Amino acid sequence: MKNQTIQPEQTNSPGAETNTPCANAHTIHAEPAHLATSHMRPTASFSAGKATAVLCMLLLCISLFACGGRGGPREKLLRVDTGSIFRPQSETYCADNTMLHLRLYEVGTLAGLNRTAVLIAKGNVLTPSTTWHWEGTPPTLFTQALENETANNPYYDISAHPRSRNDLSGILRVSITAFEVVAEAPYKVRGGARIELWTADETSRIDMTALTFEEPIERMEGDLIAKAASQVLSKLSGQTRAWLETSALRALPKPEGWVAP
Repeated sequence: MKNQTIQPEQTNSPGAETNTPCANAHTIHAEPAHLATSHMRPTASFSAGKATAVLCMLLLCISLFACGGRGGPREKLLRVDTGSIFRPQSETYCADNTMLHLRLYEVGTLAGLNRTAVLIAKGNVLTPSTTWHWEGTPPTLFTQALENETANNPYYDISAHPRSRNDLSGILRVSITAFEVVAEAPYKVRGGARIELWTADETSRIDMTALTFEEPIERMEGDLIAKAASQVLSKLSGQTRAWLETSALRALPKPEGWVAP
């Protein structure tokens, strides 16, 4: 008998590579449904957060518009009459070289009073109004009123504009001491000023005075306050003119030929 060699049968072990058509293909494993859903949650939460932020911004814009428009206090300007430069002409005139020329320095006041907000006084407490405002600060209003009060004066002129010291007869200094609305019965508008007349070289004070006027009002209403403030301002400027003409100017050195008011 011929010896036959029996080849052992080859079997695929668990770790052996199988030579099949799909051996080198990538295997796609399907994930469980609950894991696939979890990957989508961050995107959904981000979209919800973005929508919430946009909604908050819209609400904020609406609230700001409401406060800035109809919801907030409305500013009301109170017009104060400062007089007019068109005054009756005097029949007596002085030549320009015999007139007195006064320089009105910038009218001052304390820092707390130098504002357009109407000051409401209760006792010794002054509260700036959030609704009522003057058209200008009290020093500005007084400057206009005094210039209008003394306009076209034949004996002297007052100007807030700079002028050569050689042409000046004197310096006028004014400080507003009060311009307020008293909110306790009886209601009134109160104004005050301190006026000083100095020589042109500012080395000597010629004269000084302090003025205070009050004007009653029936109610705390803007129109009534404006009218009363106009009266107070007119009295302050008018009394300043009277003080100058009857007292202060007479103490100044005068040019030859000057005629007293």
